[in-house]
Amino acid sequence: MKKILTILLFLSIFSFSSSLAQVVQNNAYQYFVDITKAENDRLTIELITPKLIATKLNFMMPAYTAGSYRLYNYGRFVTGLKAFDENDNPLTVVRADTNIWEISGAGSLYKITYKVDDTFDDTEKGAPVFEPAGTNFEDGKNFLFNNQAMFGYIEGYTNAEFNLTVTKPGEFYGATSMDVLERTESVDRFTTPNFFSLVDNPLMYCRPDTTSIYMGNAQIMFSVYSAGKNVKSAQISEEVKKVLEAHKKYIGTFPVEKYTFIMYLFDKPGISGAAGALEHNNSSVYFMPDAKPGGMKEFMTAIKHVSAHEFFHIITPLNLHSREIAEFNFNYPKMSKHLWLYEGVTEYAAHLVQLRSGLISMDEFCKNMQDKINNAERYDNKLSFTDISRGAFTVYKDQYLNVYEKGALIGFCLDVLIRESTSGEKGIMDILNALIAKYGKDRPFEDEELFGEIEAITSPAIGDYLRKCVGGIEPLPIGKTAKLLGLEYTKEKYNQIDFGDVEFIMNQATYRFYFARLNSPSKFTLKLGIKPGDEIVAVNRMLITPLNLHDVFGSPENSFSNGDSYEIVVSRFEGTRETLVKLEADVTGSRVRYKHEFTQSNNFTNQQLAFRDKWLGK
Repeated sequence: MKKILTILLFLSIFSFSSSLAQVVQNNAYQYFVDITKAENDRLTIELITPKLIATKLNFMMPAYTAGSYRLYNYGRFVTGLKAFDENDNPLTVVRADTNIWEISGAGSLYKITYKVDDTFDDTEKGAPVFEPAGTNFEDGKNFLFNNQAMFGYIEGYTNAEFNLTVTKPGEFYGATSMDVLERTESVDRFTTPNFFSLVDNPLMYCRPDTTSIYMGNAQIMFSVYSAGKNVKSAQISEEVKKVLEAHKKYIGTFPVEKYTFIMYLFDKPGISGAAGALEHNNSSVYFMPDAKPGGMKEFMTAIKHVSAHEFFHIITPLNLHSREIAEFNFNYPKMSKHLWLYEGVTEYAAHLVQLRSGLISMDEFCKNMQDKINNAERYDNKLSFTDISRGAFTVYKDQYLNVYEKGALIGFCLDVLIRESTSGEKGIMDILNALIAKYGKDRPFEDEELFGEIEAITSPAIGDYLRKCVGGIEPLPIGKTAKLLGLEYTKEKYNQIDFGDVEFIMNQATYRFYFARLNSPSKFTLKLGIKPGDEIVAVNRMLITPLNLHDVFGSPENSFSNGDSYEIVVSRFEGTRETLVKLEADVTGSRVRYKHEFTQSNNFTNQQLAFRDKWLGK
């Protein structure tokens, strides 16, 4: 009898193609989308709303998403939003701004419908969405759902249950960590307890290429869409499994029972010009270049590192975070002070676990840290990292990427200093585990108390380091950290040009970098007359390639001081016509920078070697 009732309810729900009025309204959001009816990278979304008592309400699309720290205004991809009562009578809808629709007569609201465009192909609606936080509606090939870009919520009602019904081609499989109510050949039904959980569980539909492995207590799935059909999920899982084994040895028991790697491997760059991934509690989304013939080793190296980073997010911020993260507001977020922890420590751990497991050598680790020290030179060292974190959405958004450079170095120094204060017996993972035991996924810490919490379970010296070097602007103790490990650290002074906040992207056809966006150019950049789209050909008669791009700004071999002559040749295109343009100006606003070198030493003591072995978990 129970089975019969289930079938009848199922048939009733899925008659929505002719009339959604047959769906019973309850206290949950009931979303419906049919990917077999995609048109021009656009889908129709239908929502049976929860029962509400209100005269007027706001339907919201997110402006931000957790983990990306960018303003995306997902409402710009929504058109034709309409609201109806149970008898299909239209209600008054006014679009208040990009992400908000005011609906009158809300007490009788039953249904909302709208069209949503994907983000992958948008070239007209504003700043591009980083693809791992976006959507792709490619009929017959691939549908990537990052749910914040597709589904909205009623203001004040984010804690209601969200159910999602997807009608799909029979040959497609939807990969996700979302709880499944039912799967059939043509329909999938999912459920989540609230809006945050809906956003936290992306999906990807395509012809299935999946591989599942078990790692301790966790079932881990790899779902791969390879645009060039050059790599399979089984190949990726075999390599990433090595990273997961390294994580398990370092972390211990994984705080998840299931995890999904959702990988879109592109054969041509996306409109953001970037590649990378975005973490979630039980999954991560990847937008990476497909493997090229003869380039499988390089491909797997990149995949392993990005996977190492994203998977460590199961520790922080997903199981250790502040109230600002736990109560993330998708339209008016308040940032935490501790991006150094969420992203910086995670990036450091991604390198460390690979070193500990032999996936990279000590020389490679040193080179990676050296690159981070040098890359951090590009950012403002007169800002504290806690200030950068708080302003990551707004005033300091141009400093955000430093979380992967200086942020990782903060974690590196902290780990080694903790080892020093405990005679090598404890490291940063021990401190994270202690904090997770006290707080965990469902209990956030207070932003202002974290430094004190860490000091209480370590030492006053560690608290002093955090306050001065993370909460303040004192330089990181890189030299001391290197010496403790028996490594060599040197730095060389030079002058570098300040171009301001500008973004560079490589033209895959010409292998030249171009000025993609001039967000906040310096006076010198404006004086030169640089324009968006200008491709860099040469500087002071030196041809510029991807290998010497740093010479555009200045390097120890090619330093630029105020008053020096500066000549840059750029390529400008008008349609298919290319013109070489020479721009000249005397250098102004140059800054002192340092080239850092971080290498193994041939002269280390037995004490340093013993300390290093403990750091490496030997």
